[in-house]
Amino acid sequence: MTHRYHIRNRIFRFVLTLGAMTHIRHWRGHGIHSPYTYSLIRNVFMKKRIMGEDHDLHDRLRKEGLPEKGAIQLQNLHSYCEGHQFSIVSREEQPNPLTVRPDEKAVLCVLFPRQNRARVRCCRQMVRDHKGLSIDNRRYLLFFYDNRLTKLHYKL
Repeated sequence: MTHRYHIRNRIFRFVLTLGAMTHIRHWRGHGIHSPYTYSLIRNVFMKKRIMGEDHDLHDRLRKEGLPEKGAIQLQNLHSYCEGHQFSIVSREEQPNPLTVRPDEKAVLCVLFPRQNRARVRCCRQMVRDHKGLSIDNRRYLLFFYDNRLTKLHYKL
């Protein structure tokens, strides 16, 4: 019994380490060959402070229960993507793909994509069906609706 427990424990730790390594591979933009995504990571996700004067979205996300780092990143993303329609799916709402006209640019953010099994399944289906760039940051899932961007999915 003790021997089986130790083997299962080692296997579980190995699997967790592999999962963590897949998230680390795109850290600081290394391994990303899209210029748009690289600049997005360098100018949005690597910043530790809010870039700009607007803090409204940050305050709203903190009240929603998002950690400080995630709220800062989404506030910076909102400022970075000025010409885009920005939609957020909160914890209580059911995520649905955003319908956007072909000439519009939009960003859909799904907060807490791993909250429960149904939400995980729905988010995975949305990633499979999405025709553009999507970024999974564990705390939130981003879908970029822009004709210039190719179909890519990154796990940060």
